[in-house]
Amino acid sequence: MIADEFESNQAILRKIESVGGGYVWEPEIFAVTMLDIPIDECLAKLVCKLRGVRQIAINCRNISFSALLEISNIPGLQVLVVSELHIMEQEYGTLLASCPEVVVVGCS
Repeated sequence: MIADEFESNQAILRKIESVGGGYVWEPEIFAVTMLDIPIDECLAKLVCKLRGVRQIAINCRNISFSALLEISNIPGLQVLVVSELHIMEQEYGTLLASCPEVVVVGCS
């Protein structure tokens, strides 16, 4: 990871923490969690700029499918955990195809 990417990641992670999200950024794992906070489109767009992240857990209540799809296409992302997912069946298939592993939590 180059210095610019490192600094950009740090700025994004500070923003995520400021709204109640969290992260683990260690040599073996880089994971971000925002399951307990319904993020907005603006923060979703910032999350898309993370580099090196392997896992993201996100509350989808207030973000569009296009923003979610952008997040799922972050280079190197291995697992996307989503809650409050309200999308059409065709979009769900697209989401599943966009990331190695998609996990939906909190379904009734």
